[in-house]
Amino acid sequence: MKSILAAIARVMRAMRATAWRWVQVGGRWIQEMIPGGAPEPVGPSADVVAEVEAAQAEPSARAVDDIGPVKTLARLMWAGVALRPEHMEGITERELDWLRVLDQGMLHTLAVADKEQIDAHMRGRAPIKGMLPFDPAAVEDMKRAQAMPVPTDGRRTLREMLEAEGLRP
Repeated sequence: MKSILAAIARVMRAMRATAWRWVQVGGRWIQEMIPGGAPEPVGPSADVVAEVEAAQAEPSARAVDDIGPVKTLARLMWAGVALRPEHMEGITERELDWLRVLDQGMLHTLAVADKEQIDAHMRGRAPIKGMLPFDPAAVEDMKRAQAMPVPTDGRRTLREMLEAEGLRP
């Protein structure tokens, strides 16, 4: 019985030592993968770095307190409410373009998101999963994608069938 307990104790010590070695090796690997620091840029690249840092410092979206109109408009659009001019108050043209290309799922996600989540998404810091980025290039890509005809292989769509019957889809 003593020999069994002694064997178990040796195995436990060996496991502890092995685990410690794995942690040390893993730590060295991580240190090798993460750069210690970049040298200061010189020459033309210094100007580019300064421009990028200045562009990142500029506010690209409104503050968290001002997200209310965006969230409200997203809720109205998701609910299918006919929008009136007073609904657009406080909304910039860029925000309106972005909201117009969002599908129902994205509008719902935006309508139920916290103001902090929306603010972080619009600033590009923490994107909301499944949401179109708040970026003019992404909005233009979405507009082009939505404008593309959907191939039907000669079959009529449900919309076309309803319109043929005189029903509004």
